[in-house]
Amino acid sequence: MNWDDFELNLNWDKLQLLGEGISRITYLLPSKRYVVKIPNAYLGVTHNQREARRYKELPDKPLARCRLVGPKNTLLVMEYVKPKHFRFIDESKPAWVGCIDRDQVGYNLSGKLVAYDFGQNKLSFAKRPFTRDPDPWR
Repeated sequence: MNWDDFELNLNWDKLQLLGEGISRITYLLPSKRYVVKIPNAYLGVTHNQREARRYKELPDKPLARCRLVGPKNTLLVMEYVKPKHFRFIDESKPAWVGCIDRDQVGYNLSGKLVAYDFGQNKLSFAKRPFTRDPDPWR
């Protein structure tokens, strides 16, 4: 996808509902390569803006690619991520996953483990989160 030329044309009949949270509804776009997160409350707009800002400001962190689109840049288009559910104690779980609300991480279409819901987290992704691991983001 060329992010600079992307225009969102929502054909509601062709969207697949993926989930509904406290402040946003997420639909899979017909290409099955991207999702759109639509705010259903003002908090959803805030989460969309925060996710877009964090992705742009922290390119070295494992965050799903995303950008704001639509009226007044309130909608968020994000690369599709297939959720990965780790057990509470799982040796294969990277330490950084614990920094994401409800471990909302998964694999993008390139096979990279990334966070796909990181708008509500209060911690700063720029700072190292509290952990025994000296570098939880690796």
